[in-house]
Amino acid sequence: MATIFPVSTAVMYYLNVQWRHEAPNYPVEIWSELDADRFETRKLERYATGAWKCWSTAQPEGLGTVPVPALATIQEAEEFTAQEIDRATFEQVWKGFSPAEN
Repeated sequence: MATIFPVSTAVMYYLNVQWRHEAPNYPVEIWSELDADRFETRKLERYATGAWKCWSTAQPEGLGTVPVPALATIQEAEEFTAQEIDRATFEQVWKGFSPAEN
């Protein structure tokens, strides 16, 4: 008998946000995976120096503690350029820059 694995029906959202600013301690680009309630489950941050930081539910200290605002709300701020992306795009970036255990 074949093993049947459950298919995830969870709604997930994926965002790529460019953040224009001059503060070296903050990321200039953020890639986020959000659950149905818009809480971050995984996030990558790219800094102007070229450094990357990765966060997931396995290492949640860098994930937001409140839901991420709607795309339109993010785009209202002049310093942000935000777009929804698909899961495949997020996964490609995630696999390139996250630690193997995530």
